[in-house]
This record gives sequence, C-alpha cells and structure tokens, in this order.
Amino acid sequence: MNMTKGALILSLSFLLAACSSIPQNIKGNNQPDIQKSFVAVHNQPGLYVGQQARFGGKVINVINGKTDTLLEISVLPLDSYAKPDIEANYQA
Repeated sequence: MNMTKGALILSLSFLLAACSSIPQNIKGNNQPDIQKSFVAVHNQPGLYVGQQARFGGKVINVINGKTDTLLEISVLPLDSYAKPDIEANYQA
C-alpha cells in the first residue's frame, strides 16, 4: 500500500511539473513584448535594437575555428513553454 501511495505521489509530481510555465531564468525582465519572430528581426534588425528577443532552434552544425566557434542553428518557433516546437517547419 505504501509503495502504491509513493508511486501515485511521484506520478502526480511529474504531472504538475509538466504543466509548469516558462522557467524564471529565461523568462525575461518583465518587458511586455519579447520578440519571438526571428524572421521579423532578421528582415529589419534596426527596429529591434535594445529589445529582448527569444528564439529557439536546433543546432545542426558546429564549426570550430582557432579563436572562435560558429554554430549553425535551424530556427524553430517556440511553444507556450518557451521550448522549440520540433514538429513545426523551420523559420530560417
């Protein structure tokens, strides 16, 4: 019986954790409009100077140089939890 209760409590804990919101460490500083459209920023970067932005994606290539590293990232839209939506089409 105790093992069943423990399993139930553990399962409920995981369920609640799955329903959590955006983590505080990536939430931003309460600026009302965090830009999420990579295409909009890419097309007119001057309009977004000084604004917060949050983009997501998948690293598709890493090129290590002598003094720097270049990451090639496929840009994906973010879901409501600020995670890349890997089922969506690439934005760039």
